[in-house]
Amino acid sequence: MWWQRRPTREDRSTLLGRGPARGTWRRLPLPALVVGIPAVAALCRALPVLGCTLLAFLAVDVIAGLVRRGQAA
Repeated sequence: MWWQRRPTREDRSTLLGRGPARGTWRRLPLPALVVGIPAVAALCRALPVLGCTLLAFLAVDVIAGLVRRGQAA
């Protein structure tokens, strides 16, 4: 995904376009979250390596968001 959106390709037309903005998940409809969160939790339980890396990614993403929020204030 990064290769498709890397900074050197901004002047070219890409197949995927720009990535979603931070906080986009907050605008998801409630039914999607109610179904999606348990589905991801079940997937992480069934595939522990995926679950560990997903939790690590989410932790880094949350920390990065808090740091950016703190710098903006």
